[in-house]
Amino acid sequence: MRLFIKRVKLKLTSDPNQVVDLIYDWDLHNLAVKKLIKMGKAARPAIPRLLQIIERGSFADQQIRAARVLGEVGDITVCPALVKLWFYGDAGRRKAAYEALRKIAAWHPVTIDEQIVDTFEKNDADRLIVIGEPAVEPLIKIWKIGGKYNKVDREASRFALGVLSKMGGSAVPGLIKAVDDSLASRRDSRDFLTESIEVMGQILDSRTIPILLEVARRSMVVSAAMDLLVRMIKKQVICDPEKVVIPELIKILESTDVSRRIAAANALGEIGDMRARRALLAATADEAQRVPAVIALGRLDGLQAGTDLLDMMERYPSWNLEMAVINQLGVNKEKRAVSVLLDRLRDTSLRHDMRQEVALALEKMEWSPETKEDSVHFYLGKKDWEALSELGTVAIPALCAAFRHEGTEERYGFAPEIAAVLGKIGKEAVPALLDLLLELFEPVYETYNSKEGLRSYLIRQLRIIEDSRSVGVLEQIFEKLEMYIERKGSFFYMLLDEYNQIGEILHLFGSPKGAWIYTYEHEEGRCGDIYVRNIKKVKRDRLNLIPS
Repeated sequence: MRLFIKRVKLKLTSDPNQVVDLIYDWDLHNLAVKKLIKMGKAARPAIPRLLQIIERGSFADQQIRAARVLGEVGDITVCPALVKLWFYGDAGRRKAAYEALRKIAAWHPVTIDEQIVDTFEKNDADRLIVIGEPAVEPLIKIWKIGGKYNKVDREASRFALGVLSKMGGSAVPGLIKAVDDSLASRRDSRDFLTESIEVMGQILDSRTIPILLEVARRSMVVSAAMDLLVRMIKKQVICDPEKVVIPELIKILESTDVSRRIAAANALGEIGDMRARRALLAATADEAQRVPAVIALGRLDGLQAGTDLLDMMERYPSWNLEMAVINQLGVNKEKRAVSVLLDRLRDTSLRHDMRQEVALALEKMEWSPETKEDSVHFYLGKKDWEALSELGTVAIPALCAAFRHEGTEERYGFAPEIAAVLGKIGKEAVPALLDLLLELFEPVYETYNSKEGLRSYLIRQLRIIEDSRSVGVLEQIFEKLEMYIERKGSFFYMLLDEYNQIGEILHLFGSPKGAWIYTYEHEEGRCGDIYVRNIKKVKRDRLNLIPS
């Protein structure tokens, strides 16, 4: 009833000012807009009220409705307010303002602001670039709105960003001001600062150096700012980095923020100026930035870099530092480090990732092994399994040591590949395979352990080689497995694969211990659950397995 009364009052109202008031009404706003448009020139007395909504309105919907009416009933005098509304930034206001301007017959883009509006709406990037610096601020505003609202805003933001990137030096003052305001307000997103640095990176103007240093000191995108400064130095945009950039980076090395110290160390290393050596050496005392500082030292020009790296590796023994130093020694082709790296390579307890880093560093130094023993360690580091199998018996001790170590890694590292190389070596590797297998089975009788994957790799290779010397050891393992199953039958499923594999090998050599396993597997032509049911049927009384 209440809505009906309001509609009747709207229908009877002839005063356009009273109709404008209903633009704020949640129920009647669309009807009010339609009535004002229908009134045509008779609605012009309400233009001041409509302009107030555009200039002072706090809601986009109200401003958009006012713009629609002005486009239909307004004259040339309302154009400045519509242009101002367009510069508000978001897609809804821009669309309403531009459509209203186009409907005003006498309107033509004359002023710079009007040209920016018309050119942007026509997606004329070249014309915007010609307009130059006056277009920068509105483009930045549209770009900053970005994806806050909808897809149209995101597309407009990308277009604005592309135009700014092509504007060159004319966009620099506006970019600097926008970034400075962003740092001062701390309200803009990290994405805006990152994209600002990307635009500056396409322009490459030395006027951006102070603001980039300020970003490095105060924002969370310190790495992006540092990377751009380094690139500008390498492209000789910054002609005197020792006066402008390097002293500031050295100061940042003393920052309380770890991420800034690390970024500064990386940047100094990329610049490669020996004047930063003293500060970087001091930075290595801080554990949090030790690795990037050491890498940075290794990137400095001169022979001192190799000496510093080797000294740091000896002074601060740790896995991550050693990995970083070894990699940098390889990059530097520091041949003075060959003897140190060879000692690391020959260490049989070395982790596979460390061994690989050492081998790659030696390869970068154009080093080649002179003895078969060094060849084994080198190819093991490179994961060159084919070359290792060709080396034959000389590779067996190192392969066994590596297999033992890989067995301690999550998911066993490269243990399957190492076992396969031992299998390719052939009969000479059988004693080593059996020793490894016995070591892995030893704890299984006290408590179940999860090494069944490792054991299966070895048993599979013994099956491929088919050497009768394995029968005695496999029978011993087989008997102990049966004893274990009698004690803890519920774990039998965990050992099923290796139990079956061993039984098959024993049957191949005529051992009676594996005959019944072989028969069931091949008569039924199955494995898995059906295989377990057959075993329970035949051996249930003696083995006391899980009841059917």
